[in-house]
Amino acid sequence: MSEIELSRLGEQAVDAAVELLGTMAGYSAIVPGGITVIDQQPPDDEAAAFVGLQGDCEGGVWINASMKVAQKIARRMLMMEASEDLCDEDVRDALGEVANIVSGGLKTRAAELDVSFSLDIPVIALSDDVETMQEKAPGPYALVTLKLDGENLELYLSMARSASPAAIVSEDSP
Repeated sequence: MSEIELSRLGEQAVDAAVELLGTMAGYSAIVPGGITVIDQQPPDDEAAAFVGLQGDCEGGVWINASMKVAQKIARRMLMMEASEDLCDEDVRDALGEVANIVSGGLKTRAAELDVSFSLDIPVIALSDDVETMQEKAPGPYALVTLKLDGENLELYLSMARSASPAAIVSEDSP
């Protein structure tokens, strides 16, 4: 996939993320810079969610955040006060939902670019588990940083064109 195609799909992912964060978490997400295409893997930050994409393109959407930002998103999505206790499972659920909805929004928007793919279920990791997820999304990546109340939420998109639609065979096929 060319850098231009990856950037265009990255723009679609950003639109989906900004819409979701505004609707479900009440954030006015700011995108201070543009989309950068990079070859390095996402850092092993404290909280991450990944949704694999299979079809015309293969790759995934990767959401990367500090634990503090992930907890803020979870609290807002669950309509909790900052003083209320939040368990890791709540953070995992919220981050997985963000990744899933952003990926779904990307899927809808990508169809306008004649790109079709299916979504895997989200994989979520907190703290030490993040490093093991990095192999799931080979580069290059379209990277965009969103600012939420002055703190960073990073969105990575890794996509490559499939060899051919016929090369995708379900596990149920003979």
